[in-house]
Amino acid sequence: MRKQPFKDFISGAGSRAERPVHKDLYEEVPRRRTPVSFSLDKKSGKRFFSATSTKTIISVSTALLLAFIWFSSAYSSVVVKVTPISENVSMDDAFVAVSVKDAVKDGVVFKTMKVEENDSLPIAATESKAVSQKASGEIVVYNNYSTASQKLVAGTRFESSDGKIFKIDKAVTIPGKQTVSGKLVPGSLTVTVYAAEAGKEYNIKASDYTLPGLKGSPRYTSVYGRGKGDMSGGYVGEMKIVSPTDVALTKKKLEDSLTKKLREKIASEVPAGYIVYEDAMFVDFEDNIKQLGSEWEGDKVYLKMKGSAGAFMFDMKELATAMTKKKLPSLNNYDVHSNELPALEFKILVKEGVSPDSSKMFTFKLNGDAKVTWNLDVDNFKKDLLGIKKENYQDIFKKYPTIEKAETIFNPSWSGSFPDEVGRITVELIED
Repeated sequence: MRKQPFKDFISGAGSRAERPVHKDLYEEVPRRRTPVSFSLDKKSGKRFFSATSTKTIISVSTALLLAFIWFSSAYSSVVVKVTPISENVSMDDAFVAVSVKDAVKDGVVFKTMKVEENDSLPIAATESKAVSQKASGEIVVYNNYSTASQKLVAGTRFESSDGKIFKIDKAVTIPGKQTVSGKLVPGSLTVTVYAAEAGKEYNIKASDYTLPGLKGSPRYTSVYGRGKGDMSGGYVGEMKIVSPTDVALTKKKLEDSLTKKLREKIASEVPAGYIVYEDAMFVDFEDNIKQLGSEWEGDKVYLKMKGSAGAFMFDMKELATAMTKKKLPSLNNYDVHSNELPALEFKILVKEGVSPDSSKMFTFKLNGDAKVTWNLDVDNFKKDLLGIKKENYQDIFKKYPTIEKAETIFNPSWSGSFPDEVGRITVELIED
């Protein structure tokens, strides 16, 4: 029978003294100073970890590990840091700006915007004098007579509904009737008229006007005027007056203040992706200087001013494309953008006659240095990476020649492939 020293040592109950130890079995074994202890099952007296429980633990651990690996793969993510290719361009070039695409070959299309602001400042009276002043105001003159324009000479009279006579001080031409949206509408022109005589009685409310000089002709009822507002400024007698120097200084303050407000308003309202250069803004002012003496508040009058600013704005991507075509004509890919366009100097070469209200084309020049960067189709790039094995992703990168370099960060790091959901792929564009 094969000897089992270990089993013999621990089997049975009682102390070592009650069960003799065979010398031939243990004479080669050194004696222990302290007894060996084992954890026993109190009910069965068996060891705590049996072969069956060990297998169970291994199975559970393996299952948990596999579940963890599956969970990590199912919810893995990747960050791809992409540096697109870029080029520095030095600009000292002229471009044609057009209101309609393809109106001129390689023209840069512009859009327009307009904003308005109002302000006023008080001016104190410094003296008084005898004055004889005529009322004045604006009326809209209509030509509903024919499609031909109607010329009115300087001094043409306009009679209000209450019989007051006002005159224009220069010749004007009223446009003829025209068809708008399928309907014939009268031509019109806004003009300034002045009372035939000085006096407060001509400070009247807005009114309809006829042209006495046309009475008896078919044009009398077809060429007419309508007030845009009240007539004001008529006065005869002693009047407080303000110093012309004070008026000029106050006017300059208002123009400066309104110009700043208008520029800030344009900057805040420019649509995303567009740019407006300072030289592409046009500012105009209207004031009440001619009517200053008509409305007093104690010893002060208020100089009122309305400022309006029109501006040309450009799509930044289109402008960067035009720059790249001009400086790098040999390329065949101009899908670019530039974050440095605001630093370029913009100048309209011939500004006379150019206006955001009416211009269809003008020439401008850009000067300075800027970097243009090629765009990456991020959506398609992500789709191409879906499910790609980690060792094969470089093949996808080669399909996008606008990528200069890229870095991938997998989470967890041991993921063997890209996620199969676009939402778990993040692309960060890095521009040096």
